[in-house]
Amino acid sequence: MTTDKARIEFGRKTKLRCKKLAIAVLELCDTFSYKQNSLKIISYQLGKSASSLNANYHAACRGRSGKEFYAKMSLTIEEVDETVLWLEMLLEGKFNVESEKIRPLLNEAIEVLKILATARKNSNG
Repeated sequence: MTTDKARIEFGRKTKLRCKKLAIAVLELCDTFSYKQNSLKIISYQLGKSASSLNANYHAACRGRSGKEFYAKMSLTIEEVDETVLWLEMLLEGKFNVESEKIRPLLNEAIEVLKILATARKNSNG
């Protein structure tokens, strides 16, 4: 059984991880050259999904009930999954981006997705 202290520490560490990922993605978006319209679209969607995953996880941690936590975690998981999608598209497309900057972010987004999916599954929602 998880103690309240362990649950609080997990939430704190995960919140920090989500924030760092969102900041790193937004900083990546700032490095793009916007000569390609497709890159503008992907960058906009990527920035939105990464910042939303951070905001939604923050809100989930403040959930007033198990059901509210579960619902907000579901939104968070959708956003991190979308972040993974846009990062994969950047790697797989011909968008003239530096893949060595994207791969670590993609790996982190996948790890965050796994963590959040497990947390939601183990919740009492």
